[in-house]
Amino acid sequence: MLLPTIIATLTLVSSTAQVGPIKRARTPSLSPDASKVAFAYQGDIWVVSSNGGRAERLTVHPAAESMPRFSPDGKWIAFTSTRNGSMDIFVMSSDGGEPKRLTYSSANEYAMGWTPDSKWILYYSNRWGNLEIMKVALEGGEEIRLTSDGMELEFFPSISPDGRKIAYNYGGGPGNWRRSGLTGSGTADIWIADFSSPVSNAINVTNDDRPQLWPMWSPDARTIWHVADGGTPNVWRMDPDGKNRRQVTQHTGDRVRYPALSANGNAIAYEYASDIWVLDTRSSRTRKLDILVPGDQRYNRTSRLTLTQGVADFAVSPDMKRMALTVRGDIFMTPEAGGTTRRMANDPGREMMVDWISNDKFVFVRMADNSLGIYVMDVDGGQSPLADGAGNETTPVVSPDRKWVAFHRDYTEICVVPVEGGTPTIVCTGYFQGAMFGSAQFSWSPDSKHLAVARPTERGGTNIYVVEIDSRKETLVARCAKSAGTPMFTRDGKRIVFAANEFANDYDLFVVDLTHDPITFTEDALDNIGKQEEKKEEGFRIDEEGIFQRMRRLTSTGGVTSYASSVDGKALFFNQGGQIHRVASAGGQSTAITTGAPKNGVWLAPNGQALYTLEAGRVAQLPIAGGNAAPRAFTAEFYIDQYDEAKALFDEIFWVMDQMYYDPAHQGHDWRRIRNYYSSLLPHAYDRAEFYDLMLEMVNELNSSHLGVNGPTQQPQTGDDATGIVGAEPDWRHLESTGEYRIARVMKGSPADHPDSKLYRGDVVVAIDGIRLSKSDTFDSLMNHKAGRKVVLQVRNASGTRDVAIKPVPLSAFADLQYENFVLEMRELTDRYSNGKLAYVHIRGMSMPYHEQFMREIRTLTQNKEGLIIDVRYNGGGNTAHLALSLLIKQPWLIRTVRGWEGVAMSENIFRGDTVELPSALMINASSASNAEIMAEGFRQLNIGPVVGVATPGAVIGTGGWTLFDGGNLRIPFAGAYTVDGENLEGNGRQPSIPVAYDPNARARGEDPMLRAAVQSLLK
Repeated sequence: MLLPTIIATLTLVSSTAQVGPIKRARTPSLSPDASKVAFAYQGDIWVVSSNGGRAERLTVHPAAESMPRFSPDGKWIAFTSTRNGSMDIFVMSSDGGEPKRLTYSSANEYAMGWTPDSKWILYYSNRWGNLEIMKVALEGGEEIRLTSDGMELEFFPSISPDGRKIAYNYGGGPGNWRRSGLTGSGTADIWIADFSSPVSNAINVTNDDRPQLWPMWSPDARTIWHVADGGTPNVWRMDPDGKNRRQVTQHTGDRVRYPALSANGNAIAYEYASDIWVLDTRSSRTRKLDILVPGDQRYNRTSRLTLTQGVADFAVSPDMKRMALTVRGDIFMTPEAGGTTRRMANDPGREMMVDWISNDKFVFVRMADNSLGIYVMDVDGGQSPLADGAGNETTPVVSPDRKWVAFHRDYTEICVVPVEGGTPTIVCTGYFQGAMFGSAQFSWSPDSKHLAVARPTERGGTNIYVVEIDSRKETLVARCAKSAGTPMFTRDGKRIVFAANEFANDYDLFVVDLTHDPITFTEDALDNIGKQEEKKEEGFRIDEEGIFQRMRRLTSTGGVTSYASSVDGKALFFNQGGQIHRVASAGGQSTAITTGAPKNGVWLAPNGQALYTLEAGRVAQLPIAGGNAAPRAFTAEFYIDQYDEAKALFDEIFWVMDQMYYDPAHQGHDWRRIRNYYSSLLPHAYDRAEFYDLMLEMVNELNSSHLGVNGPTQQPQTGDDATGIVGAEPDWRHLESTGEYRIARVMKGSPADHPDSKLYRGDVVVAIDGIRLSKSDTFDSLMNHKAGRKVVLQVRNASGTRDVAIKPVPLSAFADLQYENFVLEMRELTDRYSNGKLAYVHIRGMSMPYHEQFMREIRTLTQNKEGLIIDVRYNGGGNTAHLALSLLIKQPWLIRTVRGWEGVAMSENIFRGDTVELPSALMINASSASNAEIMAEGFRQLNIGPVVGVATPGAVIGTGGWTLFDGGNLRIPFAGAYTVDGENLEGNGRQPSIPVAYDPNARARGEDPMLRAAVQSLLK
């Protein structure tokens, strides 16, 4: 995409006076007469003339405020705020003043607009589903739910001028705008419905495979303005029936987003290229607003940090007098016993992966100039590069004799270089993916002449080699069927130890004897008394014959994460389940040698007499025999420049996506041009939260799924609301008209469904813990902090009034209740549609717990059934589709009978294992993503049965994560997925063989046309 040029000045993030127009003003809203624009900036709500100029700040709270919306009568501004820990709706006078809180759940609510009479605020929320449209009265009171399918996504509502119709977005998600050029089923459409509680008679008026966002009714109801993507998201207009669609603005760079139409219909304010623009709807002319604000900033550019934990990596000097720590991307030096802490490099970029060369020098990795390089630093802070800097140099490991450093270069090389520096020698090549993530795929032998190397195979396994440095001779010593961790020589050089997930899909400890152990005879014991044992000095050797039979499994319960060897090589120490264990390298029972707080990693001290581990973010030493770990206290105090650090984080994010994104060509996007554009915007990110929001925009320029970036924020949350839920939903229409909280539905399995605290349809909740429900005391506000506690509901029905003692569950449990009730409903519908002939199974996600549930259900639910409906709608993916498919493609090949169970013939597949062996249909939709799409592809390719529903979104990339030095996280699409014919699944959703569109009207009636079609396909 062609990005606009932006000229930025660093003074915008300093504490000096503002010298020019601001950027990154967000979510604008026009006053009814289009004379003013309200917007969010620096976490506050501001207002400015629609011609630009100096802005006035309306809120000053330390929480984050956004999405201001003028009421049609111009008297009020509704907005979203995190004042109570989550996104809530507030309202204040349009001239400012004390805001009033209107929503009280600990879910998130996002203000979007008003009803034409200025009496109700419209918003979308995850309180009652994934995303639902709701409204709340200006005067307060209960929230009213407007959409009714909690499994779907509905958002961005707009009410027609006569108040009879609602336009809104369905599908995709509010973040669709970030991906310019996005196509497929995972995009939002504009629907129009009758504005009732709930909405009814919904119609899709766009039905497009590109996002159609933010519908806005014109005052005469003859036009719906919106944002559409015709290559670049711009403002468009259309008739309410979706006809006569035409583009209005002509921006060709960045994306138009967050438009708002004035009540008089004369103008639309919107974001574009990090500025606020105004469109004159009569002339179609656009203008950028130059907005000035007081130069003072909410946060200091320079801040002081004090860290006493958070160690990511460490190394102890050979004489055990000093310790180098990496904390928050910086290297610190302390005495080994802890104490005085010194920051070794005043550099905002990341330093990591330390190892000592001598008692006064160590090597480390630094990110600079968009690459990783290895440097040497002395204890006084002097530093210089170690190697030639050709490629990304990572994971330096110093040889035991302190003469060499081995390291990875990019993905494919293992090199060695003298500790004095020089030209590296390539000693081994292969594919070493973990290297770029900071995990060495090799270790040194005790004689400093060999490396143990783990190299993956094209069959998904791992081979372990011993590589001789001088000759580069490679000796294969172990073959693993799956992945293996870093191989490690025992300190006597006789064995190689590694963790591998060979069994039960978890990592156990394995050892390979490089030589045959000598045979001893107990019968010779008497004859050897008094004889001097002759010790032979043996050099390093490998007995290749029979080497693969000498691979032994030392543990069998999984969970091994790291390991170390004793000096004599006879004992191994390993971390399992957060505790350190010991086992003999010859085999035997392992023993835990620590208890208490979880430990991370295990390392042998240089003198071989102690172990080190990380505990609660600090280095701790423990005796080699086990016992309590002694933490090494440190206090790292230093100053950081917020802008310089943000620049370093920006460079790191760019590097990760440049080096690790699955497509080196970045799907045709000019990643370096994108970098330059967002670099110019970087000075305008006023705090860390705004920085990460900007980075989210940047990475989404690649128009990929499985992308994301998030991090810590400087904006404080001043509340911690936590809503308890009982699992009872009110009659929304009755609630709106009468104010009574009359129960319309009780969720099965919820607290309200328990025999001791049963609520019934028609019950009216009058009071909670003695406080009557009112406009100021709403159901959610009275349920705050009530999860897990006794709550007494006063309930009225036709029989009178009673008290119900109930124990609410946290709001986080609502999603599980919603899902379980959805599955029960689908199962009941399947029985009704098929007259009990078919079974229904839903796979919630592609992970082992859900796969194990799938295996249980195909045994228990398919009894006496003629076929199976498998539903992967709303399945976000994972990695177990291949396992599920393996249960579907088996055919009977042998039959078992059992005496006494006459007439029963059981397939050997079922007798011995798990399989379906029934006609099956698969259901998919636009929320069947990633591994669920792979499930759909396999179902089709293997001709298992019909695939019914809506095309999947085309969001199929293998993903990983990268932790940034300030605690932020970057999601990385690093592995592509292709059909056997070479079609990239990313951006190309899997098509159903029986297409059935989503019908919200049928779902509101309790029907499911997709499920009905799936049933009919099997009963033909």
